[in-house]
Amino acid sequence: MTAISGTTGAEAYLTLGLVDVLGRAIVAGEFPRCVLPIQPELARCFCVSRSGVREVVKLLAAKALVVTRPHQGTVIERHTARNLFDPLVVRRIVEGRPSPDILYQLCEFSMSIEPIASPATA
Repeated sequence: MTAISGTTGAEAYLTLGLVDVLGRAIVAGEFPRCVLPIQPELARCFCVSRSGVREVVKLLAAKALVVTRPHQGTVIERHTARNLFDPLVVRRIVEGRPSPDILYQLCEFSMSIEPIASPATA
């Protein structure tokens, strides 16, 4: 794992660990209202700093798992908006119990890039 800018080694591992934990929970649908808890609550629950939680939210947003909206909080993106180019996102989807619709979208995505990727790997 690589260090995250502006953090110590231990903080970076905590941040990446929290990204993994929350990423799995998001893909598994463990947030019923499709909104993450507020940042102070996440910081308290996972014993990390609020700046660490903000970094986690930024990383989750880069993976298209969440989006922050004023006066709404951190909203979980629909599965159709997720970044299928991110191997961690795909791994979390496959490790969970994906719906047939999500599996179909993964197959479509795979079939759309294979003709382009195949010559490059040969």
